[in-house]
Amino acid sequence: MPADLRISALLISLCGGYVLPIGFFFLVGMLIASLSGATTFHNLWLSLAINAALLICPFGAGYWAARLAQTSPLLHGLLVSLMGALLISLMTRPYSVNTLLFSALWFSALGVTGAWWWRRRAAQSTRVDGSLTN
Repeated sequence: MPADLRISALLISLCGGYVLPIGFFFLVGMLIASLSGATTFHNLWLSLAINAALLICPFGAGYWAARLAQTSPLLHGLLVSLMGALLISLMTRPYSVNTLLFSALWFSALGVTGAWWWRRRAAQSTRVDGSLTN
């Protein structure tokens, strides 16, 4: 394990980037289904959760992992996205290795992009006022 790996940054980013948004969309789906009198909310909550997970969560989790760790930002973005891919693939039924592989590839690309975005912004801030270090 690298010395600059921050486990706390990974866990906080995993919770804030995946668990809370997916849980929020799950609760919203349940609420809408109960208000509309539907007997099942599977399609609604699944649609919201998939859209959030595939588009927003990996980028945000990678960004926050890099920001919290501040050392090896791309590594932290990659690791939190792989953890999120494992979490999302375990939530799907039936479990499929193909889902895990697709999630790992897609989430890794977005997680590293989020971490890269933080590193780029931090480098720009350093050039402007000299307050941040990379």
